[in-house]
Amino acid sequence: TAGIDLHLAAACRGAQVTVTSGSVTVRGVDGPVQAHTTSGRIDVALLGAHDVHAETVSGRIKVSLPAGVRAHVVEPGVAAVDDGSTARPSDADCVVVARSTSGRVSVTNR
Repeated sequence: TAGIDLHLAAACRGAQVTVTSGSVTVRGVDGPVQAHTTSGRIDVALLGAHDVHAETVSGRIKVSLPAGVRAHVVEPGVAAVDDGSTARPSDADCVVVARSTSGRVSVTNR
């Protein structure tokens, strides 16, 4: 989809969202999330410990996880990500892959 701001706030088991120009907000999801936009911010708030893959060219990425969830945060471009086999360390509950060319990336617990 192009030129929109997409807000998904629903109890579902995962989300896969791609927009060309606009922001993406995903809240209340209890499953893995893939979110991609060329120009816009990405905000993800999960209900549990689930993997996130988020990419934007120009915009910030904010991932909010429940208290106590330990995320292993990686940047695309490392070998483990390039071949699609991102390994989860034994001390992590989920993996967050996030890349923004010109924006800040933050992963926090609430």
